[in-house]
Amino acid sequence: MLEDERFAQIRAKIDEAISDDTKFQKGILLMRSQKCFAVKPGINGLLDVARRTYTETVEDIYNLTSQYATKFVLPLKTAFSASRGFYITTPVSMVPGGPAQTSGSARPANAAADDSDDDDDDDDDADDEVGNEVNSDNRARQPASSSRPALGNFGLPKIFQQVVRSKKTLSFTSSDMIKLNNRVNESLQETYLMSNAVLANVLLDIRDMISSLYKLTEVLAILDMLQSFAHHATLSRQAVRPEFTDTLAVKAGGHTIIEHLNSADEASVVTNDVFMSSGCNFQIITGPNMSGKSTYLRQIAIMQVVAQMGCLVPAEYASLRISDHLFSRIGSDDHIESNSSTFMLEMRETAYILQHATNRSLIIIDELGRGTSAQEAVGICHAICEYLLSLKAFTFFATHFEELTLLDSLYPNVANFHLEVQNLGSDSARPVFTHVIRKGPSKETHYGIKLAEVAGFPAQVLERARNALSVIETQGQPDESAAPEFAVDRAVFQLASKLVQVAKESRMDEQSLRAYLLTLQAQHSWLQALL
Repeated sequence: MLEDERFAQIRAKIDEAISDDTKFQKGILLMRSQKCFAVKPGINGLLDVARRTYTETVEDIYNLTSQYATKFVLPLKTAFSASRGFYITTPVSMVPGGPAQTSGSARPANAAADDSDDDDDDDDDADDEVGNEVNSDNRARQPASSSRPALGNFGLPKIFQQVVRSKKTLSFTSSDMIKLNNRVNESLQETYLMSNAVLANVLLDIRDMISSLYKLTEVLAILDMLQSFAHHATLSRQAVRPEFTDTLAVKAGGHTIIEHLNSADEASVVTNDVFMSSGCNFQIITGPNMSGKSTYLRQIAIMQVVAQMGCLVPAEYASLRISDHLFSRIGSDDHIESNSSTFMLEMRETAYILQHATNRSLIIIDELGRGTSAQEAVGICHAICEYLLSLKAFTFFATHFEELTLLDSLYPNVANFHLEVQNLGSDSARPVFTHVIRKGPSKETHYGIKLAEVAGFPAQVLERARNALSVIETQGQPDESAAPEFAVDRAVFQLASKLVQVAKESRMDEQSLRAYLLTLQAQHSWLQALL
């Protein structure tokens, strides 16, 4: 790729027109000079004249400042900003009869400008102060008071105008300085115009060779990606090449970013297993706040993206299903630009998921319905779950609504999981977040009040919360036991799903397959008596 002759031809065309010294510079004035002299001299005669005019006018500005400094015996300095152009500055303390003098501050006999505290301009633009400061060497050389010019704002001679005070500095200009600024701008515009004409000719010459640069960019991008993959695989605690099947199965999977952040303390990294198949394609994740539900969901999504990119994944074993879309509804922010509340934003994003999801999609939904009433949120979430169940998409649904955990008693392809928290039921012990995923719905209750206590809520507020909660909870827990008929149907469905999965993806030899089938037969022997 790098042997392509067009690169040398492009470089030669650029070197013919652009000066070798051209580079990016910090500061508005320095960058202006780089643009002005970017094109080599001798290419365009009018351009050379315009640049010479620009240089001479800038020199005239510095000379004018020196003349003012000598005439008025003031330490003047030329400065520049994008909004004002060139102007003059001087310390407030050095102006005879100025604000600092009238307030009682004495000026030293042999004074020099103090640059350490000066602020050139009160504009937000970045200012460039540029040399040519002229100081009086001896105040005895000051003219007599009778010969001093008339004083204007802040004790400055009236020839100076547009006086602005900024901290310890006075900035101002004069009519002659304004005229020179106008001449600078005119010559600068002519320089830019003719420089652009030269550059346009250069671009015209290399236009037919631009395609080589696109190819080079693509090669460098791929190389950068591969280097990132190698860096990730090298620094990961463990990384494995994933398989692509119709099953999502991960053993001891980790969160890529968290593992890198805690690379020095591998013992603190928590790994979890993940399993999802056509027979169990919808997982409801419950657990207290801060237990790790959102991180667990993000871990799955990142692992799917990284695997489909062709990179190793942080796990002992990983088998993933190739997804045509990855949908996520995570977060609780509003969107002030579109006048959307948290709930409206949730509904818009969820509607997009429902309209575009397929049976090959991976869907991540985290605590949907937090922006509206609990009753409506449960109803909306229940309907969304049923719709996604009909799609057969792989869905992970994290929620605090206990009512949704009853879906596993209605649909055989629903499974409940929770993030384990220890000591949450204890009145004194601080909860320990293990971040370990466990089978079944969370059994923890009133964890919000417990976490509020850990956060430092006043005791009387917590007591009142417990009393109010006991009054609100007037209804008993719903019966979660499934009907006997449904238990049989669920067992048959799960058995059929396992048999289909074995038939499609099994790599076991004949003896191992026979043993596995006999194990399934023994586990479901009770079905034979019912069927």
